[in-house]
Formats: sequence, C-alpha cells, structure tokens
Amino acid sequence: MQSCRTALLLLCLTTAGLAARAETAAPCRYEKGLVWVDVCVNDSREPLTFLLDSGAEESVIDQRAAKKLGLRFASREVVQAVGGKTTAFRIENAALQFAGVTIRKPLLAMNLRSASKTVGRTIDGLLGADFFANRIVQIDYRAGQVCLLKKSPSSATSLPIVTNYDALCVAVDVDGNRLNKVRLDTGCDQALRWAMRADSKTTANRRTIGLSSGKTRERRCALQMGGLALGEFKTSVHSRPVFPGEDGLLGNEALAKHVVTIDMVNRRLHLSPSR
Repeated sequence: MQSCRTALLLLCLTTAGLAARAETAAPCRYEKGLVWVDVCVNDSREPLTFLLDSGAEESVIDQRAAKKLGLRFASREVVQAVGGKTTAFRIENAALQFAGVTIRKPLLAMNLRSASKTVGRTIDGLLGADFFANRIVQIDYRAGQVCLLKKSPSSATSLPIVTNYDALCVAVDVDGNRLNKVRLDTGCDQALRWAMRADSKTTANRRTIGLSSGKTRERRCALQMGGLALGEFKTSVHSRPVFPGEDGLLGNEALAKHVVTIDMVNRRLHLSPSR
C-alpha cells in the first residue's frame, strides 16, 4: 500500500481544477452512512481507517490501534457518549496526518470495538472537531473528496455555527419548529436525532464523543435549514437531550445530498448543490 504522502500527491496531481480554490484535497469514502478517511499516525507508513466525525469534540484513536503503534497511555478520563459515560485514556505523543494537515495535541484513546461491530467494519479512530478548528473544510460526498479551502463558496445556503464547548452546532427547523442548537455530526448515519424538549443544563469539563445509541422512537419529519428544504426523513426522537444543552444531532442522511462546507474561520455552514 502506498504511503499517505504518496497517495495525497497522486490525488493532487489528478485534481488540477480543484487547486485554484483548494489548498489540499484527500479522498474519502461515503459508505454505510458514514465518511471514511485514511489517517496516518506519527508518520506511519500504513494509514489507519478513521471516521470523519465533526460531532466528536476531539479526535480519538482506538485503544487496540494505539497499542499496535506503541503509543503510551497517560491519564484516565471520563467522556460522554450518546448512550452514556465511558472511559478513555490520554495519549501525549501522537500526531495525526490527513489532507496535508497534522494535528499535534494530546489525543484520546477509547475502546471502539462496539462502534466497529455496529457498523460492521473496523474503526481505528475518529477525526473530530479539532480537525475542523480554524479551517474551511469541504466534504463532497458524491465525489468522495475532503478539501481544505482558501475561502468558502459564495453561491450556497449559509447559516451560522455556534459552539457548545467544542461541539459545532447549527439551527434546524423540524416540521416548522426551530431547534436552535443541533450538533453538526458527520459521524452520525441518520438524518436527525433530537429531543422533544431540550435540557438547558450543561456538563462542564467532560468531552462528548457520539458513539453508541440508546432506545428511541421514530417519527417522520420535514427538515429545513437556512431556508433550504432538506427533505422529509425518518428521525429518532429522544425523551431527553442526546448531549446536555443541545437539541440533537444532524447527520449524514440529511447532509449527503449536498456539498457541505464547514467554515470554522468565519463560523459558517455552507450547503451547495451536489455536482
């Protein structure tokens, strides 16, 4: 298998038309309702299979993958997943490389076996919201590309992104009712998971990583964002917020019909027609 640097070089050579508006580009695979990307860890020759997960407040590596790479676990932490609390370990000496970007910061190591079993494929890690921070990241589901842009597209539906701690949130209209703080979650394969009534309480100093799902009921709803009708989808309804202080999760089923640009330089979400 080619190294990450070689694969990225070949992609850039075959996307000359993209270079005028993109700084770098890398392939992705939209399969099983999720966005899969190849990520190198500490300049590893063989890439690992990560999910591009804007709903995870920070990037995560699976504990087994971390051990194979010889990464050392440091402090133990408690993180909040969709289905409840779980344990993670902090790794100090890791760097993630994807799309010409290197993320150098303490990394979380978690047991992702349950999530892998759910999707029927090994998940080596999650490329989280820290990848999107201070960048303009465009996801083209149909073309299978993740691009880092120099500026956001001008002809697109645009709406503000707000943050709940480090989570990226937007407003969504559900059957004409406004949900003001829905987590923008490319790690969710559904259209929407939402709470009928939001809890205003917040949980401080606890990272939120959406991995598991609890029991919910379903309801078919029409979704709209910034005046753009996304369509009618089967949504999961929770009796309480998925994460404290938020109204729900907006996932790939609703987003994938569009080219999605997450601009955390200007804190805007742009939706363009899929090419």
